[in-house]
Amino acid sequence: MKWIIDLARFYVRSFSGLNKYVWLLGLVMLINRSGTMIITFMSLYATEELCLSYTQAGIIMGAFGLGSILGSFIGGKLTDKINYYDIQWSSLTISGLIAFSMYFVRDFYPILFLVFAFSLTADTFRPANAIAVSTYAKKENITRSFSLMRLAINLGFTIGPAVGGVVAQHYGFKWIFVLEGATCLLAALALVSFLPKKHALKSHEESRSTDKGNKVIHDLVFIKFLIFTFLFAFCFFQLFTSVPLYMHDLWGYSTETIGYILSLNGLLIVMVEMPLITKVDGKRSNFRFIQLGCILLALSYLILIAPLNAIVIVLLFISIITFAEIFAMPFMMNFVITRPAKRRQGEYIALYSIAYGLSHITAPSVGLYIAENYNFIVLYSFIALLAFATAWGFYILSKSQIENA
Repeated sequence: MKWIIDLARFYVRSFSGLNKYVWLLGLVMLINRSGTMIITFMSLYATEELCLSYTQAGIIMGAFGLGSILGSFIGGKLTDKINYYDIQWSSLTISGLIAFSMYFVRDFYPILFLVFAFSLTADTFRPANAIAVSTYAKKENITRSFSLMRLAINLGFTIGPAVGGVVAQHYGFKWIFVLEGATCLLAALALVSFLPKKHALKSHEESRSTDKGNKVIHDLVFIKFLIFTFLFAFCFFQLFTSVPLYMHDLWGYSTETIGYILSLNGLLIVMVEMPLITKVDGKRSNFRFIQLGCILLALSYLILIAPLNAIVIVLLFISIITFAEIFAMPFMMNFVITRPAKRRQGEYIALYSIAYGLSHITAPSVGLYIAENYNFIVLYSFIALLAFATAWGFYILSKSQIENA
């Protein structure tokens, strides 16, 4: 019994020492991500409610992905030029109003435009939020601060689709847009009510008085880092694209069962990430933990095609791929936020977000093409090999960084 109490105390302590404004930003993120419903249900809304074709639904989802990439890029640029405070509240406010407007639109081209506009404005928030977190976080707490943001995001993604599914089932798909818009505006209200703008203006003025540093295009280490990040994300996002189909086709799992299985990923992150990051942060370099994450990612896909009991495979796969995410992603963000000069942080974060955005677009199309034309064993063998190669790439990158230091 004592070890349970000690474990609980350590879990609580892992959240201590974080700046109160980091907690506030986490609350804003939680409110915002709790309304994540448009991306989750748009394809169903387009085909079932609007009677659009699968092709048209695919085009709409593609517009969402394109808007996300452009929004991340524009958000990074604007944050460097203006400040993280104004970009965050304006992004939340405008995207909320666009979400409300979708309630009144039922034709393909207006929906296509609004989905693109919503994604673009919503994702300008991400680079600004990351810079805000790095501004308030102490240097020794940066990784933990971003882990707190990830916890808020995962909690939000757990709440949003669950609530959205109930609302769509009982009240109709259109009310999803109202809820998404309301959470965006509520998050904006929380931001302007509790986060002092003077800190943002002071931080922006201080950054403008510093050296700009090298342009991203001249930072070859970071360019290579982005390539390996894209490869990592490409492998990881198979979890949400091809893996559900694999579980359904091979084991006959229902959509509901697969949903419960995937929710274990978010649950483990909430339970484990903060204490684990608290324990290991600073013990090794960022790249060492990222390499470990890539290796675990490769092992998870090898287990997925192993000749074992289905329940054993599922539990091992979800556990290992979650630890891969926990070890890699927070330390990737630590590297991204601490590498550039202050005046270029937005630009670096934007390109990092774009690497993930591109993997969102390519992972499902390439992964499902391989599965359809060959089989899932070939796909996951390829993914495992690619993840191992990515781990090696990060290792070579860390060696070159040490040699150039």
